[in-house]
Amino acid sequence: MDYRKIDNILNKYFEGMSTLEEEKLLRQYFASGDIAEAHEPYRSMFQYFENAQDVTNPLPVRLKENRRNYKKYYASFFFSGF
Repeated sequence: MDYRKIDNILNKYFEGMSTLEEEKLLRQYFASGDIAEAHEPYRSMFQYFENAQDVTNPLPVRLKENRRNYKKYYASFFFSGF
């Protein structure tokens, strides 16, 4: 693989200017065993991203229900003079 091309894509990636196709190339590059020494520090970061995609929450997320406080509603209605 052309290491200069990977350097350019990495620079674009860290600037937030890379495309999805370029990011896919980076994932494939770091998943392969043929990585340049200059790119070794980034290997663990991309491996972490790949592993984090497979993590799920074992507990269901419970959202708090939006309930109205009817006691206050009725009290305000009856004490307002209607």
